[in-house]
Formats: sequence, C-alpha cells, structure tokens
Amino acid sequence: MLMYIIFIVSFLIYLSTLAPTIIFSDAPELVAAGFGLGIAHPPGYPLYLILLKLSSFIPLGSLSFRGNLLSALFASLTVAGVYLLIKEVLAILYSEKGEKPVDSEIDDRRAKILVYSLATASSLLFAFSNNFWDYALGSEVYTLNSFIFCLALFFILREARFAMHSFKSPEKHEKRYRNLFLLSLTMGFFTALHSTNLIYIPLFCLIPLYLNWKSLSAQKSLILCIFFFILAVSVVLYLPIRSETDGIIKIGEAGNWKDFYNTLTGKVYATGLPLLSISLKERLFNFQYAFTSIRFEYQLFFIILGLFGLWILSRRLPLLSLFFILLIFLNASFYSSFDLGAKKNITFPFQLFFNYYILFSILVAVGLKTIIEILISFNPLKFLSRTPHWLLLLSLIPLSPLYQNYRINNASEYYSFHDFGKNVLGFLEQDSYFLTTNKENLLFYFLYFQSIEGRWPDVKVLMINPFIQAPLVKLIKNPEHRKALQILKNKHFDNPGLGIIDALIKNHIDNGPFFANIQREYISDEYIKVPKGYIFKVQTEAKDFIVKYPKILYKTRVSYDDNLEFVGYNMDKTIISRGKPLQITYFWRSLRQLEKNHKIIVIITDRSGRVLRELYNHPLSHYPVYGSYPTSQWKESEIVKDEGYFMPHFNIVPGDYYINIGISDGKKLLPIIQSQTTTEGRFTRLEKVTVNP
Repeated sequence: MLMYIIFIVSFLIYLSTLAPTIIFSDAPELVAAGFGLGIAHPPGYPLYLILLKLSSFIPLGSLSFRGNLLSALFASLTVAGVYLLIKEVLAILYSEKGEKPVDSEIDDRRAKILVYSLATASSLLFAFSNNFWDYALGSEVYTLNSFIFCLALFFILREARFAMHSFKSPEKHEKRYRNLFLLSLTMGFFTALHSTNLIYIPLFCLIPLYLNWKSLSAQKSLILCIFFFILAVSVVLYLPIRSETDGIIKIGEAGNWKDFYNTLTGKVYATGLPLLSISLKERLFNFQYAFTSIRFEYQLFFIILGLFGLWILSRRLPLLSLFFILLIFLNASFYSSFDLGAKKNITFPFQLFFNYYILFSILVAVGLKTIIEILISFNPLKFLSRTPHWLLLLSLIPLSPLYQNYRINNASEYYSFHDFGKNVLGFLEQDSYFLTTNKENLLFYFLYFQSIEGRWPDVKVLMINPFIQAPLVKLIKNPEHRKALQILKNKHFDNPGLGIIDALIKNHIDNGPFFANIQREYISDEYIKVPKGYIFKVQTEAKDFIVKYPKILYKTRVSYDDNLEFVGYNMDKTIISRGKPLQITYFWRSLRQLEKNHKIIVIITDRSGRVLRELYNHPLSHYPVYGSYPTSQWKESEIVKDEGYFMPHFNIVPGDYYINIGISDGKKLLPIIQSQTTTEGRFTRLEKVTVNP
C-alpha cells in the first residue's frame, strides 16, 4: 500500500512541475520519431519509441506533453522501485544470520515499521533530487532506463533472499523460477533500450548463477532464461522493420545488417564523432568527477550517511556491497571514457549516472537505519524507540530537497527551449530549401516542428545526417537530387563533400529561397551568405547595401583608426525575450581608400562587463555586407548598410546586456580615434538590451 502512495505522491509532484512542451536537446527528434514510429539517432531507442507511440493515445494535452507525461510516469515508477530495493536490502540485513535490531525494545512490528519508514524517506529523497527530478519533466529515455535498472536489481535482490532460505514447498520453488525468468526478461528489455546497458549484463547474470549453482536445475532454467532474454531483446527488430517504410523519420539506419549493427552499437560515435578521443588524464578526471557528482544530488549529511551505509554493508553483507561497488564502478568508468565536458566547464551529463544515484540512495537508507538503532541503544534516547518519533524524524528527510528543488525544477511555464527553436527557424520562407545538419540542434527542431506541429510544411529539408557514415554521399544519391548528381559527373574536387554541397545549391537555388546552417566556409564564395540569426540565406547577389540618405536612430560617429567611420545604427527593439530575434542595422563610411578587408567584431557583455561565451557572439561577428562587398572595394565617403541579428540563447540569464562593436584588420582591433557615444577600449557600446525570460 505504501509503495502506491509513494508512486502517487511523486507523480503528483512531477505532474505539477511538468513541462508543457519539449525541453531537452534530443526531445524534438525523439517525440517526432516516436509518434511517427520512425527511427531515432543511434542506438535507435526502439522500446522507448514504441512506448511514446502508445502514450500518444492519451487524450491529454499536446503530443509533446504526452511524451513528458511518459517520462514522469517512469520516474515515479523508478521511485517506487527504489522503495522496493531499500526494503529488500534491509530485509536481507535483518534476516542475515538471524540479525535483530540493536535494541530489544524494537520488536518485530516496530522493526518492520522502521524498514517501511526508511524506504519511504530514502526513496522520496531520491525522487526530489535535483537532476533526476529535472529529467522526469521532459521527453527523454533516462527515467525509463532507471526504472528497468531498478526492476533488474529488484529481481536479483529477491533471488538473494530466496537463496538464504531452504525451499521445501513446490510453490516457493516455482516462485524462484518465475523470479529468474522475470529477471531475464527485464535484462532483455534493458539491453534493447540502449546497447550500452550491456556492460551490466555479465554482472547481472553472475549473481543468479552463483546463487543457483547447486539449488536449481541449471540446464532447464538456463535455456528458459536465455529464451526470455532473447524474446525481450527482439524488440530491436522494430528498427529493420520500420526502415523499410517510406515517409518516416530515419535518423538511424537499419536497412541492412551492417547499418543495423552500426545503429544498435552506436558505432558512429566511435568513428564519426570525437567522443572517445580523450587522454587518459581526462578520463581519470571524468571518473573522479562522475564519482563525486553525488554532491549535486544529496547534501553533505546524506553523502556521509551513504558512505557509512556502504561500510556497514561491506561488514555485514560483503558480497552485496561488492556487487554495488562493481555496478557503480561500471557506470562511472564506462561513461568516463567519453568527452563529458566537465573539464571544459560544460554542463555535465548527470543523467548518465542515475544508476549510481539509485544505488547510493539504498546506501543512505542502510546508514540511516544503523544510526537510528545506535541512537536508540543509548538510555537518554530511549524515547526514540516509540514509533511516532521515528515517523516524525524520517518524514522530515524528503522535505528538504522538495523545498529546495521545487522552484528550480518547476518547468510548468517553461517554453524557452521550444520557442528558441521556433524563432531560429522562423526565418525560413515559403517553398524554400533548408540544407541542415544538427548544428544548434536545428535538424531535431525542424523534424519536430514540421511533423508534430505542422510548421513549414512546404519547406524541403536537405538533411546532412550526422549520425550516419558519409551523409553527403547518402544525400546526393537520393533520387530527388538526380540533377545535382549530374552536375558532379566528370568533375574533380579536392574536397568531394564541398563539391556535393555546391551541386545541391546549384540544383535548387533557382527553384526557391535556399537556407543553410552548415559552416559558411563550406559554401562557395560565389554565393552571398546573408545571416539570419543562427542560419543564413544563400543568394546569388546582395541588394540595396549602398544608401545615400539613411534614417539613423542612434548616431555614433565613431572613427576607427581614421580608416572607417561607424556612422550609427538602428535596432528594432531594446527589450526582447530569450530566443526572440533583435535586428541591428549598421551604417558605415569609408574615410579613405582601404587596402585591407576588415571584419566587424561583435561581442556581448553583461552589466559587469563580463564577455559572454562564443555561443552568443559567433552569429554576430561577420564581414560587412555578408562578405560580398569587402572594405577594400569601398569608395571614399559612401555609406554602406549592413545587417545582423542577435538572438539570445535559451540558456542565457535574463538581464541587461550590451552589444559592443569593433573592427579588425585581420591581425588586430583598430583603435578608436574619436567618438560621439560610449566606448570601451577599442569597442563601441550600443544601446542597452534587456533580455526577459
């Protein structure tokens, strides 16, 4: 009964803070692929996509909200699973060698209540931990992964309890068989969900084999266990089956056995992406950071309790403690081989270590149990042996993280991630072409908005899929691009990839507007690349960039080294929301004939003068007139109009910011000789911009 209450309480809390739409980087693609029964990026996530499709039949909210609801459901099931795991471990502790509580005043009834109370408090402590709560609010695979991990661990612990007793009745013997088969089925689903979970399977198999080596019919049970494991793993056959279907999203490939294998194993991450190209020193740093990341989930008091619980477990149940340590080591060491970004001060992927945090919550319960029993054994604290005092003290434990993290994790009004993608892609025009990779998550965004929300239905995406090998070759061989393939015939390119991009542009640019979000250097200089926030429009020529009598709202008259004059600028607004575009029009005048081609350098600073990282600056720095009219060609005294967009990223902290303009000659920033506005060093400071949430 208590397990159901824990499930309902955690689910209601998650529901009250649930995001109304997509909030994670993979969510747009997973939602689009799931509800369309497509294929997601490697390893394909067949089990999760099937469950997403089933959730689409819930008549509640948008499709993305239903996907978020699925994550909250499995998060609450995980919390209930943690409750059961703690009960199992404490039950094993009490039953091992007939162990009794430390104090005789704790009778069996009160000992049972203590176990239930500890399991409730520790499971809710985990439920309200910062990062697990965060991933319970949006469409992602991690809460499902945690739930299946809990299930597998529960069946293993239940197997350990079975092994500690002799079974004379056929009914109990049958229950043990059933437990083994359920464990096999769970391990199969665990593997089917994500291939990296294979690292746990040998250890998961070793414990039941060790416990059952003499007590069960090895041959019969082993064959049936293998059967149930394969039955569950067969979910992955969804990938080759759906790969034969046209008109669906296929980020991962499974059309033949080689592609099927590469998608399942995520081989592209080892060969096509630099995730494993890190030094031994960085791997050790990642391992240390992963192991100590528990400090972001639990307060110091609970960390000490968990370490104490591990020590207690190692003394009383050394085999179980070794099992836990090996699981934690596997989790931390495997993912430490990847470039996790911790050393570069990039957001650490805590979600990869939820299995570790689950195990630690069990250790917290073990440590807390021992501390309570020790306290009760002291005469001055005998009053604690009365049940209401336990319940009162233990009920306070989850309240601290609940109070601390509720405001942080309340995503019920969070639209920034969704709106950022919508606004970035908002520059796409009717009947246009969009050459895109997943830079800035734009491929995933586009798939979501077109297939789920029905936006830009007439935009044709030319997808450079970063999750397959030779994506440009795959793209050009599409029958829709036969003319582009003809352009390439009998031509030689030093870089075949650039040749393919050039052929695609030539084939489509006369048929409609052409946009791209790839590296600008990949597109030939014969085209004009007009910046539109995080994407740019490819044109054959620039228009209306020389003006005689411009209307200038903010006049600056800044002279850079007596070469260029920043006459002034226009801004279409000074108060914007995250993800909304701010258009800036610059006006320049050449003070004399220039020999060098200068570049406009734009940096964003906050009120304290701190420069924001490149994520917010790169889209703004550029050559004048999109590089089509270099300063070496400017005529003396003519006024040149230039445009750009500032789009505050959805992760930017709301507040006041300043756009600062400098000029570079390729080697250094030009000094400011005179000015009629505010300057900072070699930069001109524009009007303050206020960014709202």
